[in-house]
Amino acid sequence: MPQLSLSGVAVRVREAHRSDRRAVRGVLLAAYREYAAVLPPAVFGPYLADILDLDARVGGPGGLMERSGSPPVVPGRLLVAEHAGRVVGAVTFYEDAAGEGLGWPAGWAGLRPWASTRPCAATASAGP
Repeated sequence: MPQLSLSGVAVRVREAHRSDRRAVRGVLLAAYREYAAVLPPAVFGPYLADILDLDARVGGPGGLMERSGSPPVVPGRLLVAEHAGRVVGAVTFYEDAAGEGLGWPAGWAGLRPWASTRPCAATASAGP
Protein backbone atom coordinates (compact mmCIF):
# COMPACT_ATOMS: atom_id res chain seq x y z
CA MET A 1 0.00 0.00 0.00
CA PRO A 2 1.22 3.54 -0.71
CA GLN A 3 2.41 6.06 1.82
CA LEU A 4 0.03 9.00 2.12
CA SER A 5 0.76 12.55 3.12
CA LEU A 6 -1.71 14.18 5.49
CA SER A 7 -0.76 17.85 5.67
CA GLY A 8 2.89 16.79 5.53
CA VAL A 9 2.44 14.00 8.08
CA ALA A 10 3.32 10.50 6.89
CA VAL A 11 0.37 8.13 7.06
CA ARG A 12 0.67 4.50 6.02
CA VAL A 13 -2.38 2.59 4.77
CA ARG A 14 -2.17 -1.17 5.19
CA GLU A 15 -4.20 -4.32 5.70
CA ALA A 16 -5.30 -4.58 9.31
CA HIS A 17 -4.08 -7.41 11.51
CA ARG A 18 -6.34 -9.14 14.01
CA SER A 19 -4.27 -7.42 16.72
CA ASP A 20 -5.40 -4.02 15.33
CA ARG A 21 -9.08 -4.65 15.98
CA ARG A 22 -9.18 -3.10 19.45
CA ALA A 23 -7.54 0.10 18.13
CA VAL A 24 -9.88 0.11 15.11
CA ARG A 25 -12.92 -0.14 17.38
CA GLY A 26 -11.52 2.75 19.45
CA VAL A 27 -11.14 4.93 16.34
CA LEU A 28 -14.64 4.02 15.13
CA LEU A 29 -16.16 4.72 18.54
CA ALA A 30 -14.40 8.09 18.80
CA ALA A 31 -15.53 9.06 15.30
CA TYR A 32 -19.17 8.04 15.65
CA ARG A 33 -19.98 8.80 19.32
CA GLU A 34 -21.10 12.34 18.43
CA TYR A 35 -24.18 10.84 16.76
CA ALA A 36 -25.42 9.62 20.15
CA ALA A 37 -26.52 13.20 20.84
CA VAL A 38 -28.68 13.46 17.71
CA LEU A 39 -29.99 9.95 17.08
CA PRO A 40 -32.56 8.25 19.29
CA PRO A 41 -31.00 5.50 21.44
CA ALA A 42 -33.12 2.86 19.65
CA VAL A 43 -31.43 3.90 16.39
CA PHE A 44 -27.94 4.78 17.63
CA GLY A 45 -27.41 1.59 19.67
CA PRO A 46 -27.89 -0.85 16.76
CA TYR A 47 -26.10 1.56 14.38
CA LEU A 48 -23.01 1.69 16.59
CA ALA A 49 -23.11 -2.06 17.21
CA ASP A 50 -23.11 -2.64 13.44
CA ILE A 51 -20.18 -0.27 12.93
CA LEU A 52 -18.13 -1.93 15.67
CA ASP A 53 -18.91 -5.49 14.46
CA LEU A 54 -15.73 -5.97 12.43
CA ASP A 55 -16.15 -9.74 12.31
CA ALA A 56 -19.39 -9.32 10.36
CA ARG A 57 -17.57 -7.48 7.59
CA VAL A 58 -14.18 -9.17 7.42
CA GLY A 59 -14.88 -12.63 8.80
CA GLY A 60 -14.19 -14.13 12.15
CA PRO A 61 -15.96 -15.85 15.04
CA GLY A 62 -19.65 -15.01 14.95
CA GLY A 63 -19.32 -12.97 11.78
CA LEU A 64 -22.03 -13.02 9.12
CA MET A 65 -20.02 -15.51 7.11
CA GLU A 66 -20.62 -18.01 9.93
CA ARG A 67 -24.22 -17.24 10.99
CA SER A 68 -26.74 -19.74 9.75
CA GLY A 69 -29.77 -18.30 8.02
CA SER A 70 -27.92 -15.15 6.91
CA PRO A 71 -27.42 -14.34 3.25
CA PRO A 72 -23.92 -15.14 2.03
CA VAL A 73 -21.63 -12.19 2.58
CA VAL A 74 -18.28 -11.82 0.85
CA PRO A 75 -15.72 -10.63 3.38
CA GLY A 76 -14.26 -7.18 2.91
CA ARG A 77 -10.69 -6.06 3.50
CA LEU A 78 -10.18 -4.09 6.69
CA LEU A 79 -7.63 -1.35 6.01
CA VAL A 80 -6.07 0.92 8.60
CA ALA A 81 -4.33 4.27 8.38
CA GLU A 82 -1.33 4.33 10.67
CA HIS A 83 0.66 7.33 11.88
CA ALA A 84 3.68 7.05 14.15
CA GLY A 85 2.85 3.38 14.78
CA ARG A 86 -0.73 4.18 15.89
CA VAL A 87 -3.98 3.33 14.12
CA VAL A 88 -5.63 6.67 13.26
CA GLY A 89 -8.19 5.57 10.67
CA ALA A 90 -10.01 2.52 9.36
CA VAL A 91 -12.25 1.45 6.50
CA THR A 92 -13.62 -1.83 5.18
CA PHE A 93 -13.14 -2.12 1.41
CA TYR A 94 -15.32 -4.37 -0.72
CA GLU A 95 -13.96 -5.01 -4.21
CA ASP A 96 -17.51 -6.01 -5.17
CA ALA A 97 -20.06 -4.11 -3.07
CA ALA A 98 -22.72 -6.72 -3.86
CA GLY A 99 -20.83 -8.89 -1.35
CA GLU A 100 -21.84 -6.57 1.49
CA GLY A 101 -25.35 -7.97 1.36
CA LEU A 102 -26.88 -4.46 1.27
CA GLY A 103 -28.29 -4.53 -2.26
CA TRP A 104 -25.50 -2.72 -4.13
CA PRO A 105 -25.05 -3.68 -7.80
CA ALA A 106 -22.47 -6.31 -8.69
CA GLY A 107 -19.21 -4.83 -9.90
CA TRP A 108 -19.39 -1.67 -7.80
CA ALA A 109 -16.70 -1.17 -5.17
CA GLY A 110 -17.83 -0.26 -1.66
CA LEU A 111 -16.53 1.15 1.62
CA ARG A 112 -17.92 0.75 5.14
CA PRO A 113 -17.48 2.84 7.42
CA TRP A 114 -14.56 5.24 7.20
CA ALA A 115 -13.35 6.79 10.44
CA SER A 116 -10.35 8.86 11.34
CA THR A 117 -8.98 10.59 14.39
CA ARG A 118 -7.30 13.12 12.06
CA PRO A 119 -8.49 15.07 9.00
CA CYS A 120 -9.22 12.79 6.04
CA ALA A 121 -7.72 14.95 3.26
CA ALA A 122 -4.90 12.55 2.42
CA THR A 123 -3.07 12.66 -0.88
CA ALA A 124 -0.70 10.08 -2.34
CA SER A 125 2.98 10.91 -2.12
CA ALA A 126 5.98 9.37 -3.79
CA GLY A 127 7.31 6.20 -2.27
CA PRO A 128 6.19 2.65 -1.65
